Amino acid sequence: MRCLYCLYIFILYNFISVYGDGEEFEGYSYDGWYNNLNHPDWGAAETILQRKSAAAYSDGVYNPSGNKRPNPFDISKAVHQGPTGTSSYVGRTAMLVYFGQQIVEEIVDSQRPGCPIEYFNVDVPKGHPQFDSKQPDKSGTIKMPFKRTRYDQRTGFSPNNPRQQLNEITPFLDGQVIYGPNKAWADAIRSYENGQLASTTPNSIMTQFPPDNSIRLPFANPPVARTHKLEPVSRFHAIGNPRGHENPFLLSFGILWFRWHNNMATRIVNELRDNRTLTDEQIFNIARKRVIAQYQKIVFYDWLPVWLNTSITPEIFKRLYPYRHSGSRESTYNGYNPSIHPGIYQEFQVAAMRFGHTLIPPGLWRRTQNCELLKSTGFKGKRYAALRLCNSFWNSRESVEEDLDAIFRGLASTLTEREDSILVPDLTESLFGPLEFSRRDLAALNIQRGRDHGVADYNTVRESYNLKRKDKWQDLANDYNKKQINRLWLLYNGSNKLDDIDLFTGGMLETQPTGPGELFSSIILEQFLRIRHGDRFWFENKEQSGLTDEELEEIWNTDLFDVITSVTNAQDIQRNVFIFTEADRSGCHGQPKQLDAEGSFDDLDMLEPCTPLETYDYFDGSQISFAVTYSLVAIFIPVTVLVLYLLSVHRRKSMIMSRRLPTPLQRTSSSNMNEFRALEWIDMNQLDRVVIISLEPSECRIDVFGSKRILLRQIDVSRVARNQNGIVEVHISSDKEESSMFALKLKEYDLILKFYDRDERDRFLKQFDSFVTNNKYKLIKRELVESYILRNANTKKHRQERLDKFFRKIINMFREGDIDDVDENIYGTVGPSDSVETELTRIELTQAEFGEAFGMRANSTFVKHMFLLVDEDKSGRVSFKEFLDLFIMLSSDDAESKTRLLFNMYDITQRGYLSKDDLHEMIRSLLDMSESHVTEEMIHEFTAAVYKSANLQPGSDITYTDFKKVFTSGNCAKRLEQATLDINANDDDNDQVRNNTLTVPPPACNKMVQRRNTLYRGYSISGQSTMSGDRRRLSSMAGSDTLKYATLASKSQTSNVKVFTDLKSTIHSDGFVVLKDRITGYLETYRLQAFWLCLYCLVTIGVFLERSVFYALERENGGLRRIAGHGVTMSRGSASVIMFTYASLLVTMCKNLITKLRETVLNRIIPFDSFHSWHKFVALISLAFTILHIVCHGINLYSICTQPSMDLNCYFREYFRASHELASFHYWAFGTMTGLTGVILTLLLIVLYVFALPYARRHLFHVFWQTHKLYIIIYLLAILHGSARMVQTPHFGFYIIGPVFLFTIDKLISVSRQTSELKIVKAELLPSDVTALTVTKPPGFEYMSGQWAQIASIGLGQHEFHPFTMTSAPHEKFLKFHIRAVGPWTTNIRTLMDPGHRYTPGNQKLLLDGPFGEGHQDWYRYEVSVLIGGGIGVTPFASILKDIVHKSQMEVELKCKKVYFLWVTRTQKQFEWLTDIIRELEAVDYIGLVTTHIFVTQFKTKFDLRTSMLYICERHFQKIADKSLFTGLRATTHFGRPKFFHFLDSLRSEYRQVKRFGVFSCGPRPMTLAVEQACSKLNQFKSPTYYHHYENF
Repeated sequence: MRCLYCLYIFILYNFISVYGDGEEFEGYSYDGWYNNLNHPDWGAAETILQRKSAAAYSDGVYNPSGNKRPNPFDISKAVHQGPTGTSSYVGRTAMLVYFGQQIVEEIVDSQRPGCPIEYFNVDVPKGHPQFDSKQPDKSGTIKMPFKRTRYDQRTGFSPNNPRQQLNEITPFLDGQVIYGPNKAWADAIRSYENGQLASTTPNSIMTQFPPDNSIRLPFANPPVARTHKLEPVSRFHAIGNPRGHENPFLLSFGILWFRWHNNMATRIVNELRDNRTLTDEQIFNIARKRVIAQYQKIVFYDWLPVWLNTSITPEIFKRLYPYRHSGSRESTYNGYNPSIHPGIYQEFQVAAMRFGHTLIPPGLWRRTQNCELLKSTGFKGKRYAALRLCNSFWNSRESVEEDLDAIFRGLASTLTEREDSILVPDLTESLFGPLEFSRRDLAALNIQRGRDHGVADYNTVRESYNLKRKDKWQDLANDYNKKQINRLWLLYNGSNKLDDIDLFTGGMLETQPTGPGELFSSIILEQFLRIRHGDRFWFENKEQSGLTDEELEEIWNTDLFDVITSVTNAQDIQRNVFIFTEADRSGCHGQPKQLDAEGSFDDLDMLEPCTPLETYDYFDGSQISFAVTYSLVAIFIPVTVLVLYLLSVHRRKSMIMSRRLPTPLQRTSSSNMNEFRALEWIDMNQLDRVVIISLEPSECRIDVFGSKRILLRQIDVSRVARNQNGIVEVHISSDKEESSMFALKLKEYDLILKFYDRDERDRFLKQFDSFVTNNKYKLIKRELVESYILRNANTKKHRQERLDKFFRKIINMFREGDIDDVDENIYGTVGPSDSVETELTRIELTQAEFGEAFGMRANSTFVKHMFLLVDEDKSGRVSFKEFLDLFIMLSSDDAESKTRLLFNMYDITQRGYLSKDDLHEMIRSLLDMSESHVTEEMIHEFTAAVYKSANLQPGSDITYTDFKKVFTSGNCAKRLEQATLDINANDDDNDQVRNNTLTVPPPACNKMVQRRNTLYRGYSISGQSTMSGDRRRLSSMAGSDTLKYATLASKSQTSNVKVFTDLKSTIHSDGFVVLKDRITGYLETYRLQAFWLCLYCLVTIGVFLERSVFYALERENGGLRRIAGHGVTMSRGSASVIMFTYASLLVTMCKNLITKLRETVLNRIIPFDSFHSWHKFVALISLAFTILHIVCHGINLYSICTQPSMDLNCYFREYFRASHELASFHYWAFGTMTGLTGVILTLLLIVLYVFALPYARRHLFHVFWQTHKLYIIIYLLAILHGSARMVQTPHFGFYIIGPVFLFTIDKLISVSRQTSELKIVKAELLPSDVTALTVTKPPGFEYMSGQWAQIASIGLGQHEFHPFTMTSAPHEKFLKFHIRAVGPWTTNIRTLMDPGHRYTPGNQKLLLDGPFGEGHQDWYRYEVSVLIGGGIGVTPFASILKDIVHKSQMEVELKCKKVYFLWVTRTQKQFEWLTDIIRELEAVDYIGLVTTHIFVTQFKTKFDLRTSMLYICERHFQKIADKSLFTGLRATTHFGRPKFFHFLDSLRSEYRQVKRFGVFSCGPRPMTLAVEQACSKLNQFKSPTYYHHYENF
């Protein structure tokens, strides 16, 4: 309490010190509030204009009145235009007129347009001499712009509440034109010294001028009419009147009153200097009080009487209208009356006070102190006798500073125009206007303004002022206006009624020589009386004004003459400056001649011609920037795509070039001098490989070995030379000093080598030269440019393309049935010799190409045996004919024929039997093809089984009959029958299953059978045909349906679950039914995803519609949509969606949160496993609406740039722009925060989305990763984008605050883990480019089997993280990752872990971020789970299988009772590390919890004869050893791709009580898609439900 008491005493002390010593008074507030204590808002600024007559809007609410009245231009021409150059009847001076304009600026300001801008343009009549002259054909399509006045937003809703316009200043005569419209303005123009206003020369009143407006006070600043240019507002003087620079005469009054205030302040200081000291604030307020009082006296008692009626002198006027009435006389206007509203009437503002427009002369005579006329300089340097008004608008300072005294002399002596209804051309043709319409008609504007305000017609207003109506045109007529009335009568089509005349026009026609007519006089007088008697601080109200008797006496004795002569040197003017009489004409006083626009004086044109109408296209100057900006943005997309492509090419080339040339082999005396190490160039798109070249002189052969001595290629040089007439051609590079390239030109594809240096290449070349010449061949060497060698190289890719055409032709021949003429077409000479088909028939396959055609290794024993059998001419090549013969034979479904073929392949000497060694060779070759590690013991074990099956003595010879007994018995015969080439394969509902039946058109059958019989005869030992019944079988092949399956069973269990590897498709005839079933199944499978997807889409649509509707309807008063159309509504709606999606994206990126939530009950209703897909889906929605946002903003910016610059201040109030600056497109796009951030955001989003394409992720993952980090910048820019408040208050924060909080916490968790450096304990380079990493487990790191983590290598960049599934189980001591090298980072990590690298793996460290959850970790939640892994996609299941092993050993009770693991792999050796895990699982899985099936796809896709033989061998071995011949596992090995639908369908029969099956797949997209479609199809049934969780790699 003591503190509050002290504060009160301090404030009271300061108040007394400021206004103490008898000077306490309550002065005018700057905003007019609380002048009336009963009604505080009466007379306040920003309050509505009053109405004497009721509003007359055409709809009763807000639509302008007078919609049936004539065009304002026509009325202006008829009534308000005519002869000028006639002086006032009673000697009114220009001083009276321009002082009156200042008074209007003092009490009313309703010129500012509303916001949004409402245009009520005036149609320019066709052929208008001034305004339609810009049209070549004078079509009359031009409009004079007119903006409706600003109004109270709380009005205009009903006839009971019509629109009411606002007065933006107070109606009191309180010196606003002197001190400014508000306190801030007044403070800005003060000097704060001795109570004065700031000036350039404080010590000299007579020469004082206000300083420049360097602080840029918001003066009205239209374009300079004379130059049609916008100028900076800083050129103005810092005075109080915001519109004080409109013309030189108004500015002169502003400077006059500025000087008068400083003069008064100086007098106060001088008067009180000896007695006391006052503060600057006290002096300023005392001076302001006195100046306002003097101003009020001059206005009301000096100016107003002359303005209203010159026949009444000010003395009489004062007696007629005293402030207080004496005696008992009652009057409304008797002293201060708080019940009188001082507000300005509409009728006064729009019409009555505009009476002065008829008095305004076209210019001003200016007279110097020496009685000389001051000439004016025209726009082009020409001299004129007087100053022209029309060319001085908003260019006032020049003439005022030239000679202010001359202006006041001119104002006092220049007579006004005659009192009538006519306005000078400076106003009716050349009034200033905006840039787009530089000259306007003031009379038309006055008429339009009255209609805009809904002011009643002329007669209605007369009745409102208790005046008699004028019902006839004659009632308006007098001696001065008969012509005007007659023309107006014609405009009204000769109507005798005056009920629809505009107030301004009717009132002006009443004008009398003494002043305004009856109506206007009544309006003006009442308005000023209300101002006087509704003002509590009126100077005559001594109780409130604070004026002493001495001050009042001085006020009564002060007139405008005293003010002018006190602060200027214009001493030689008449006392009554408002009237110039003949008595005042003495000497050089008085005007020499009435001003006339067409007149002349003293051999000079009297007035400068007004500059003509100019228009302006606001889009001018924006065309180039608009087109260039959007073009560059559009071009930026393909440029970014091109950069992506070039970076990927550069990446590949860098990887290729990064392969350092291998060093030469270390040679000793015992070294093989014919071996060389080099780098083999494959083609432009593949990495070079290190090879060892071995020259074999004895066999005239070149062997090409890999780095591990694996034979890659054999080149028979003798055959090469024979095909080239004994010539061997080589190319060597010679263009670069360091170039060491060697190219051997071959028929198949060239051998291109790069050696360590030229010396090494020369050594090789020397050896090769000897190698060739020793074999009697000729070596030709050509030295060429290295780029030419590479560009013209015949690569393996080119060879493969020709081989593809070779095989395609053969297949097409079968499909098209072109077999009858096969001999003639292939072996004949029909057609040109250089045709493509002829070239194809000349192709011969090497043994390697032959093996590759069937998917086998070239050096495998099986391939060698078959190649020798097919190569009938023993040329070492298989011709087109020979390959075709084999192809026809393999299309057979005859098991015996194929058995004979297989027998003959190993009966090389054609003895008719196979020895034990031959049988060993056959089994070894079959197993060799499978790339399995099989011991000799296993081979002997299987051989014994064969002898046992044939009932033969072990080690005895096997005849064909015995051989057939083993390999065609039971299902084996059926298997061989079905072992046909896969040509017309049919997919079963995209289930990756092939129908291995060759469908041949009937016309081809006979020829095929004939050719196959010939082939068999050639292979047969006895020469007897074994092909009986071929024709019948071949003809029936097209109708055979083959179903191959293996029963899943173990020794301990008989199961109904079946694995199908082939089934012919069953296709519905009704496509609609198929589509319906697929949709139904899909929705059943992904019902949760579908629900949330629909909900999210509905919310997104709601967000879009809410903002769109708001800006289309509810925010209609914002006005932006009126100029930009629905581009605004669409852009705002899309902006809200973008904000919503950006917030959603952050949630999907909270990996730690999602992982935790997956383990809660929420996982049952929210599909957290789909959040990665959800992230991409939301990103696509965001992209779509971003594109819409950009397009709409293009429309918006174009529309905005076509609008007047000042209008845009309304639409973008929060955005400051200097009044002289035009808002061009480049200003909005690059000069504003919103525009600049929008452009940057667009470019960043293009980069982000382009580098997020699958192509970029595959080839430039590190670039994708880095560009995706742009999201941080994008979010910050998005915040800045909306923070400028250009259209609305920022909303982004409402959307993003929650997601940002969650994301920040999630990121902090990740960062805390990333700080731990994990040491790599072990690194293994496994086959199939798999790198196995074993790392230390962080303390407290807990995870579940099937989860994944992000890792970064410190050696490759600690900020580049990549996701990998952990292959270790939660109970293991270390973390393990198996990473396949498929991209740059994974390739680099493999290189980094290579023992030959300069770093040792033990010194390498990883950063870890995780674990993160996915669907695979929920395998234990289902009673029956199916795990399907393809390729490297088995990694999550490796962890799960290990976990199962551990839980089985620990006898942990699991909800899951059965697990099926389906491993789909190209070869069983591809990821042989997994077999160890499966083997360990089988060792401890005593209860048969896990059933494993391995699907080897490599065989199935190429050559089914071999696959069938492997199948037979596998089944025999399983019967004997109860494990696979290839893997050594009890898991069943299948050849081909699994038939997921039928496998999953069989689970229903096996587990009838199970309602929910968990299906988990991970691998290539085609495989997971097949599983997904199978689940969707099965979910069409009522029960059970298959829940599919998948992940693609």
